[in-house]
Amino acid sequence: MLVSFPTKFAFTCLCILLFAFPIFAQVNVNSTATPDLCVGSSGYSALGTITISESVDNAITLTNTPESIIITPTIPGSFEFEPGVGTINFLGFSNLDVTATISVTASQIEIFLSDVSDNHESGINSIEISGINIRAITTNTSSVLERLGGSLAIVGFANGDDIAGSSIESFLPPSVANAGTDRTGIDAVCGGSVSLNANVPATGTGFWSFSPVFGSNPDGLPLSSFTDTNANNTAFNGTPGNTYRLRWTITNGPCDASFDDVLIEFNQPVAADAGSNITSCNTTLNLSAVTPSLGTGSWSFVSNPDNLGAISNLSSPTSLFSGARGTTYGLRWTVANGVCVSFENITVTIQNTPTTANAGSDITVCGNLTPLSANSPVIGTGSWSFSPAPGSNPDSRPLSSFSDIFSNSSGFSGTQGQTYRLRWTINFGVCPSSFDEVLVHFNSNPTPVNAGLDKIVCSNSVVLSAQPPVIGSGFWSFSTDLGSNPDGLPLTAFSDINSFASTFTGTQGNTYKLRL
Repeated sequence: MLVSFPTKFAFTCLCILLFAFPIFAQVNVNSTATPDLCVGSSGYSALGTITISESVDNAITLTNTPESIIITPTIPGSFEFEPGVGTINFLGFSNLDVTATISVTASQIEIFLSDVSDNHESGINSIEISGINIRAITTNTSSVLERLGGSLAIVGFANGDDIAGSSIESFLPPSVANAGTDRTGIDAVCGGSVSLNANVPATGTGFWSFSPVFGSNPDGLPLSSFTDTNANNTAFNGTPGNTYRLRWTITNGPCDASFDDVLIEFNQPVAADAGSNITSCNTTLNLSAVTPSLGTGSWSFVSNPDNLGAISNLSSPTSLFSGARGTTYGLRWTVANGVCVSFENITVTIQNTPTTANAGSDITVCGNLTPLSANSPVIGTGSWSFSPAPGSNPDSRPLSSFSDIFSNSSGFSGTQGQTYRLRWTINFGVCPSSFDEVLVHFNSNPTPVNAGLDKIVCSNSVVLSAQPPVIGSGFWSFSTDLGSNPDGLPLTAFSDINSFASTFTGTQGNTYKLRL
């Protein structure tokens, strides 16, 4: 007889059917809707219909001796039947009265057939068995549950040979799913990509999906947002600013799936813009960071060398800042949007004011060259120029008239008879310059002196006859030579010391040396 369970596998074996005279026949055993079973499940699954049919002469021939057909698992302990009474149905026709009963225990299904007629022929084509439930049971091998598989074995007809039927697989329940820790709040993700961290299933296969809970996929991303939906540690790419509920599901055969959800919050990164570095001459000034489009900003010090730097409002991008002259401070503008943090540093330099300029005293010299005498700056750099006031450079002298415009003691050359207004300026950084001005007058050389001819007179007075000066002015005095004023006359001896024709009165008998 041919015994087959076409739902899973087909097996063929030869059994012996005993009658009054030995007859050999093949019998088909078919199992439809054979279930896959979950080990440890509390419920039973319907086994479907088991059909036993004869394939040689298309009729099952019974002896007049009662016979039993017993169906058992080929692997003891792999699965069990739900005890009770199933249903048996004969297909075909019979010219004999045949009685049959069926009983189901946990370990077997038994069909008991009896022929009450003396006729040994029967026209039964096949026997259908239904209403049988089955479930997987556990075996204990080193305290570990194993995935089990078994078949149906048919024992029946007088020879008692076994005929294998369809295989029935059983599966362990899947591992308990763990999707990992939520990434929200202080554990949120900055940006739009994260590596997930679900557990690797010891039993079953895991896969990622979006949770069916409303709002789990706020912008309707496709499954391709997971780099590999079957990898427990796949990368997931989302949209910054959104929160997703992702599901890690582990399945194994017919067993109930295990799943767990994880929340992934993506924060939007925002670049901090602290503005440009600041150099100022003021001890108080306003900062110039950019207000962030998302998140909040705050100021802090990177360096505060004299501890005198002060930020009046740490959360204001344009906060007032104060510090001390001559100091450079390091400031940081930090923008935080959730866990996304960025910052930018700037320096704030408050400069000293330049040294107060002093161009020196006004100068009047004879000739066309004179050294200047401005102060040397302690802070800043000095330089000479012509004052912008009208008439300061009457003959439009070039800057090369200064031998070194950056030297406080530079030489200056001009034109005799001209007066120049010169400016000494001290600059330092962005602070206002300091300047001072000095007048430099170049006198022309006087007309050569001619006091007139020596005179001998017979009185005590004489009219002098010096040559009048064309340039300059003259005046009379006594020569400094020894004996020039033998009787020590005063200057009033000259009627007018500034007159080239002054009258000089002396003492008769004396000789005087006069100087113009």
